[in-house]
Parts: sequence; structure tokens; C-alpha cells
Amino acid sequence: MSFSFEVKEELCRIEEKDAACRLAEFYGMILFGQSLEANKLKITTENVLVINRLQSHCSEIPGTFFSMEETMNAYIATMEDAALEGLYRAFSITMDPIAINPLFIQKKKQFSAFLRGAVLSGGYFSAPQSSYHFELVTPYYSLAKSTLSELNKWDIPCKMVVRRSNYVVYLKDSQQIYNLLYMVGARSCAFELMNIKIEKETNNNNNRMDNCAAYNMDKALNKAVEQMRAIERIEKTVGFRSLAEDLAFVAQLRKQNPTMNLTELAAAANGRLSKPSLSRKLNKIIEISKSIKESK
Repeated sequence: MSFSFEVKEELCRIEEKDAACRLAEFYGMILFGQSLEANKLKITTENVLVINRLQSHCSEIPGTFFSMEETMNAYIATMEDAALEGLYRAFSITMDPIAINPLFIQKKKQFSAFLRGAVLSGGYFSAPQSSYHFELVTPYYSLAKSTLSELNKWDIPCKMVVRRSNYVVYLKDSQQIYNLLYMVGARSCAFELMNIKIEKETNNNNNRMDNCAAYNMDKALNKAVEQMRAIERIEKTVGFRSLAEDLAFVAQLRKQNPTMNLTELAAAANGRLSKPSLSRKLNKIIEISKSIKESK
């Protein structure tokens, strides 16, 4: 089951008691149906619960009803003739332009219900495991533009893009998608999205920490190899006696413990040298080794 299907299934379980909100939801479902024409309204969905909810909303406007058709993978609801005329008259829907009538979304709860209807008819959510993406698709520019304006008005900062012959109002921010899901009433799905986000971020942080640890280990190992080569060069050329006492001590300490990191090496020095002091002296040994090589 897709995340979009889960969202719509949860929305269809909402029992809306407010008549104005039921009307607003019906309005959203109508406007974001796949085909909104003067003589025909068609809404296609793979979810039978969406179709059942659409049919139940017809009771809000007497005389309206949908003809139903079921295919292999979709349900198609169609309204024509007098029923369609009555529907368009009730919602003051005109073909030029097709846009949101503010009369039906005056309050936030009415807009939330309208948006719920729009999501049921024309909304899509990507699986949050892979990406964060929400979109509403319509072939009508004026509808997309007015929807974008209303969403921004209610602090859902969507954007719009043209895709082939359609206008797509979309979100890509996980927090904003969460807010939208919560607003329309899909709260279980909103919490699921956040849980997945937290899990992904935790895994990413763990991976970053593992990668950082591996990088630091490689870096420390490469540094230890460089130190050992420098010590070996000094020992074979001028000998440890040429070094100051503290540097000779550090050279012997590193030679005896080639795989230890600086923390472990400082502990092996029995408090005689700190980690920063060890680092400075080992770097000095490397400099001395380079000067020997250059002078030979």
C-alpha cells in the first residue's frame, strides 16, 4: 500500500459533522477531479473509499449523483446533464475561469476540509522513506494559482510548476508536508512521516559518525606510518643520540608502540608527556628527518 493510499484511507475515515465543512470538502473533490468540463465532470481514483465518500457528499446538494464505472485498476465517477447543472449552480462554478470561490472557505476549518477534498481527488504523496514530496495536479492554471494563494495564506508555502499540460502545486519540505497532513486530518500519517524522518536522520548521523571515525582512524594510521619512517631514517643515519633527550624518548616510545594513537601513546608515557606535547614532538621528529634527507 502506498503512502498516498494510506493518507486517503485515513481521510476517508474522518466523520465530518459540520455541514459547511462537508460542503467545502465536496467542493475540493470536484475542483480537483481529473476532468471538469461544462457538460461533464469526471473523477478517477484507485480507492473505493474515495468513491464512497464522493457519493455520500451528493446528499449535500439534492438532485446530484454520479454514474459509476469500475475498470481493472480504477473507479470512475461521472456526472452530467441536470445533476451537473445543479452541482455547478450550487458551487457557482464557471468554466472561465475555474478558480476557488472564497465563499466556501471563509474559515480555516472550511479551507482544511476543502484541502482534504482536493487531496482525495488530485493529491499525491511520495513514500517518505525515499523522499518528501506532495503535489496537487490540475490542468487549470487559474485553479492552481488560486489554490497556491490560499495555501500560502494559511502558512503552507507551496510552489507551482508546469508539467506537460498540467499545473502542479507542490511541497518538498518534510515539516511543511507534516503541517499539511495535520491540517487536513491525516494525523496518523503525519506522525508516521515524522517518525520515518527521525529514523532516517538518526541513521544518517550514525553513518556520518562511522565515516568520521573511519576517516580519523585512517588519518591517524597514515600519520603513525609517517612518524615511523622518520624515526627509522634518523636511527639509520644520525642515530637517536643526535636528538634532544625528550625527542629521543618520544622516538623510542613510538618505535615500541607503532599502532597506538596519541591518547594511548600519552598513557604509555606514564604522565611524562601530554597528548598535545607528544604531537608537537613527533612533528618535530618528522621535520628533523626531512632535513636529514634533504642534506644527504
